[in-house]
Amino acid sequence: MYESTVFVAATAIMVLASVQDIWRREVSDWCWIALLALAVLDCLMTAEWIEAEMRVTAVILLGMFMFSPRVTGSISVAVVSVAAALLIAVHLMTSDPSTTVSAAMAVSANVMYATGMIRGGADAKALISLSLLYPMYPGFGCMLWPAVYPADLVFNPVFSAAAIALVLSVVWTLCVVHRLGTSGGCPVGQYVMDIDDARRSFVWPAEDIIDGRRVRISVTDDAQRIYDCLKQHGFEKVRVTPMIPFIPMLAIGLVASVMLGTPLNLLIS
Repeated sequence: MYESTVFVAATAIMVLASVQDIWRREVSDWCWIALLALAVLDCLMTAEWIEAEMRVTAVILLGMFMFSPRVTGSISVAVVSVAAALLIAVHLMTSDPSTTVSAAMAVSANVMYATGMIRGGADAKALISLSLLYPMYPGFGCMLWPAVYPADLVFNPVFSAAAIALVLSVVWTLCVVHRLGTSGGCPVGQYVMDIDDARRSFVWPAEDIIDGRRVRISVTDDAQRIYDCLKQHGFEKVRVTPMIPFIPMLAIGLVASVMLGTPLNLLIS
């Protein structure tokens, strides 16, 4: 009953975050704070007091990393490192690998965001928060694709949810490209639209004017300057990449993985 109640609460938070992501491509930090609060509650309800103190401290440190403007640069590295060390220490104390899984997933999410593998800060915060709450599969659900030890350490709920979300994101992108425009010789996942329409749409420009030449670029947050520059050079259309609302995909992936297990298990069955 306790696990299912936590899952319902986590799902409700993810649904709220999904609505915000779809309508604004921005998600309030309060959604991730609420997930961290659930993680703290889980620590207090399920762990012995020394273990609980260490796990809660790690959650607080990761919360500081995600939300405090003062935790940047080398300080952020130190904060994340201490949090990961605490979680790994709990594993060594209790022989429960779930905390090491949390540490690995949290660090991986941060690395993916820092290297541009995932674009949105909300996406990284969601993965970190969920990794603290669901490092391992809970004791309910149909489990059509159960992942057993040691596969469940890698194909854990958050990893599986992210994999499902990635597939759904590709499908979303292809549907958007098909509905809103023609590829026009663009790479897969890009299309051409009027610059004025692009300004009002959830898209990133995929080209810019550099040294007087129109060149392809990677995703950038400097969209308005690029549109202005293209206009000044007489262009009316721009190649764009749609902004993918990753949180709804992640929410679907989370529900599917927690309730059904990981379809990735089919790869090793």
